[in-house]
Amino acid sequence: MKAYATWRVMRRLRRNAERNPRPRTYTRNARVRVRAAADFLTWLAQQGLPLSDCRQADVDTWLSTAASAGGVRDFLA
Repeated sequence: MKAYATWRVMRRLRRNAERNPRPRTYTRNARVRVRAAADFLTWLAQQGLPLSDCRQADVDTWLSTAASAGGVRDFLA
């Protein structure tokens, strides 16, 4: 999770801030993505599944039941 937030989300956030220094929704989008990833990992833990054992059927189940499902796409990619 820390690697995802640091190397994917924060890198994109910094790159966007360099291009356009005015505050926008970049930070909100970053928070949504990190929160969705955390929610997904929490759900996996509640199911007793490590991320390495997660299968497409598990992802499909979570996507159909979670409110923050759309934000996890970036983490899963």
